[in-house]
Amino acid sequence: MTTRAGYGIVIGKLRLGYHMAAGDIRREKIVEIVKKHSGVSCADLSKIFKVTPETIRRDLEYLQDQKLLIRTHGGAIASVEAEMLPAALRKQENFEQKLAIARKASSYISEGDVIFMDAGTTVNLICEFMPQDKEFFVVTNSKESIVKLADVPNITLISTGGILRKKTMAFAGENAMQSLRSITFNKAFISALAVSEKYGIMDSHSDEANINRLALEKAIETFLLVDATKFNKMAYINVCPIDHISTIITDDRLSSDIHTELEQKGLNVIICNSSGNKPEQ
Repeated sequence: MTTRAGYGIVIGKLRLGYHMAAGDIRREKIVEIVKKHSGVSCADLSKIFKVTPETIRRDLEYLQDQKLLIRTHGGAIASVEAEMLPAALRKQENFEQKLAIARKASSYISEGDVIFMDAGTTVNLICEFMPQDKEFFVVTNSKESIVKLADVPNITLISTGGILRKKTMAFAGENAMQSLRSITFNKAFISALAVSEKYGIMDSHSDEANINRLALEKAIETFLLVDATKFNKMAYINVCPIDHISTIITDDRLSSDIHTELEQKGLNVIICNSSGNKPEQ
């Protein structure tokens, strides 16, 4: 008889011969299951592989040390960091949704604003929609944004400086932090690897999380730009509680339940329709 586990795994349809394999093969299969179902319980894994819960807990500890998943009470969930691609590839994921979100975000920029833009791929796309009839300041730790905005005449561009992380093309470190401490922003636009109602805004690198956390503290208005796939996921580093954000801009794939929960927390949630969005020439 097929039984459905607490994390949505249909145990009766899984091949149960894995218990005969070595531990490294079992751990490889655990990672596959966690990625497929977003999360799994120790009890389910114990049944699937026909090993003791203690063995599964040791497997999960090992896999968490390798940053391949995140342990939770009674199980594990998928690690965003394990699936993280270089910036050039991440930009292509959910591209139409990111364009729609970036276009909407650009509409909040006002004459004379001092804005912060982080190095997230969605935030970087704001560069494609910058208002040309307003003069304002842009402070950013994004190498790509610096290159795109360097010759825009109505923008005064300020780089944070710092150490460049080549995987994300983001400047970080103490020099970047120091440059932010003397600036107050009208608006801060940040992205996130994962968003959870319980755990807030999350990232996978502490230096970049520190940059975003400080920018949010120094901003009058705060904007989180994330496509709907980032919700109900986990990453290793907490940036801030979700209610530290003024406005969330996301796409129309966001579930109605999550939308309602966010609004009940007092957040302004802007939903973008991604159809037909192209950068302005």
